[in-house]
Amino acid sequence: MPSVNHAVNEDAVLLGAVAPVENLHRPIQVVQPAGRPVVLAVADGLGGHPGGDVASRMVTAQLARRAGSLVSEEAVVRAVQEVNAALYDAMAARPDLAGMGSTLAALVVCEASLVWCNVGDSQAFVWDPPYLVQLSVDDVPQGPVTGRVTQTMGGLSSFAGVDPHAGTEKLRFPGRYLLCSDGLTKIFQPRELEDAMAGPALRLAGAIAAEAVERGCPDDCSVVIVDIDGPAPDEPAWAEELA
Repeated sequence: MPSVNHAVNEDAVLLGAVAPVENLHRPIQVVQPAGRPVVLAVADGLGGHPGGDVASRMVTAQLARRAGSLVSEEAVVRAVQEVNAALYDAMAARPDLAGMGSTLAALVVCEASLVWCNVGDSQAFVWDPPYLVQLSVDDVPQGPVTGRVTQTMGGLSSFAGVDPHAGTEKLRFPGRYLLCSDGLTKIFQPRELEDAMAGPALRLAGAIAAEAVERGCPDDCSVVIVDIDGPAPDEPAWAEELA
């Protein structure tokens, strides 16, 4: 849900089979079956570089094309590295885009597990009531905040590989996860988000968007809230009725 409309929105989101290409001023809800890998992602194009919007949309589009093969942590890492290489190929074909780049935070929901992956300072969290626990690892320098990111997809004039952060955890039933660009964490403290996380997803997303606009968000701000519903894979569908 890109929630703030600057001159050029350099954020992009991927919601399973849906990749909105315009600003969303109101949250949308997408329901995806988990029979095959479902990819959810937030990509944040690099400000001060050419083509940040092109880079972020290319990252989400390329991940969507690979969704069916993302069946393990290793496959997700490999796909992110392939997408990084594709960004550099695009730069070679379009010199006006030289140096374009993007950060990424992604979740891949498989039948019994969830893989998280990130590059840069876009973030992934799991809701472990009453806490919001960060899964992703920020690629930022140690010490005082400088606004600098130490690893991105693309972003340089010549090819550089990436070493994505990634991990796997067993699916929680029910479970709630949050993906966001750094525009969100620039204006919300972790405690503020924790206090809001227990509400319905659509209402929560709308409240975050409205508050971001109210506070005058200095950057594009995108958030994806992921709810995992249904019986666990090793649990018969009628078990809930007997509980």
